[in-house]
Amino acid sequence: MYIFAPVLAVLFGWLALFTYFYEPINWILATIFTPLGLFFVGIMVVAFLDIRKGTFVVEDEKVYTTSSLKFYCRSLYNDEIKGFKSDDKYLYIVPKDEKKKSILVSKYLGNQDEICLIIGERFDDLDQLEFEKEAEEILTDETLGETVIERQDKLNTAFTVAKVLNWGTGFIAAWVIFKPEPYQYAIIACSVAFIITVIVAKFFPLIRLYSDKVSISAYPSVFWAVMTSAIGIGLRALLDFEIYDYRNLWMPLVVLSLLMWVIVLFRNKQFSLKGEGILVSLVLLIFVVVYAYGIIIHINCQMDTSQPQRYAVTVKDKTKTSGKHTSYHLSLTQWGKHEEGEEVTVTQIMYKETEIGDEIEVQLYKGEIEIPWFELFKK
Repeated sequence: MYIFAPVLAVLFGWLALFTYFYEPINWILATIFTPLGLFFVGIMVVAFLDIRKGTFVVEDEKVYTTSSLKFYCRSLYNDEIKGFKSDDKYLYIVPKDEKKKSILVSKYLGNQDEICLIIGERFDDLDQLEFEKEAEEILTDETLGETVIERQDKLNTAFTVAKVLNWGTGFIAAWVIFKPEPYQYAIIACSVAFIITVIVAKFFPLIRLYSDKVSISAYPSVFWAVMTSAIGIGLRALLDFEIYDYRNLWMPLVVLSLLMWVIVLFRNKQFSLKGEGILVSLVLLIFVVVYAYGIIIHINCQMDTSQPQRYAVTVKDKTKTSGKHTSYHLSLTQWGKHEEGEEVTVTQIMYKETEIGDEIEVQLYKGEIEIPWFELFKK
């Protein structure tokens, strides 16, 4: 942390400021990345200060944490503790009083085996208790079968179906993201995979759409399938189509997203609009919006039969940005509402084949649902 926290703080600082280094300033990106970058700079500063200050202490009568942030210093007496949960990053010591906050113990602290041993001997494992409670509910639910064996068979089938959906949709999403050929079949497969997953989760009583990472659940989850298919279809739309004007996108995006969200939430006991259910519902809404965006853009662009308006432009400059994903950009002369020097994203092939000073053609389409978009062609 001494080595990497300062480095990461500098990188996030650059993320907060990089949009101001280019003309004209993209205020949409600035609004997103400036607060995001500053937020993570703050986290890195706190992490750096917390290396020596942050501790977790186990005493006979209580447990407590110390931190460089005073509001994060928490303590609980033994008789105030309901039990503990854990995941791959934290041990959560949960109070009986829901108004009090849990104590988070990082798995990166030293003496981890000793910590887990003491906490495990002293308090109840709430993950295990929840798992046993859910398993008992399933195996005693007479609507799932007349005998315990029938109910266990249905649970085994549910796990198999969830596994097939998660793995199958994951492979389809990888196909769409990394090599979508043939293109239309890949997009259709990913779109249908999302819908099938949502339908199965809604009508199969033992399969859940979302699983809390902190808890060990007796119910199989298809969250991976929902996440990967939504990201696949949304990312493909973002990478493959250049939208000229977004004004006609927002209304269908809001309507379709809310419609799908309400359909999924309607009479679904897993989701509620109180407590932790709000967060779970919002996580689902994010992926629904990403999926809806991808569907709308693909329908608008792939099914578009309008005749394009053609603009002859000259390449003023070319740049590429590298990171987890490399993107390629051309700076063009003025056309339509785009000012001279404004960048557009292109494929790697077109980037390599185009030189500064080359003339290219911009074809502007109306869009099947009237969301204007454009393509670039080398003359």
